[in-house]
Amino acid sequence: MFSHAKSGRVRWKSGALIGAAGMVGAFAGGLLGGVTPGVILMILFAIMMMVTAIAMTIMRDRPCASSSMGSSSALPRASSVRAAGFSSFPR
Repeated sequence: MFSHAKSGRVRWKSGALIGAAGMVGAFAGGLLGGVTPGVILMILFAIMMMVTAIAMTIMRDRPCASSSMGSSSALPRASSVRAAGFSSFPR
């Protein structure tokens, strides 16, 4: 990370903003998690995971908006995961 910072490739303002938002969100989530029943938390987590999986499936063939990698084709695909030993995933 230090070499990236020296080269000017670290966006400190964006990182600080994301870090601050993450800390506020974690604190608020901790407070809400303490008063919300576990079953509700599990259901909300399952819904979030399903929405994320659907979004990742829909977006996997689109190029990245602002990435130095070029396009999402540089990212590992489901076939790579199957090759790694998770062959029970549906195709």
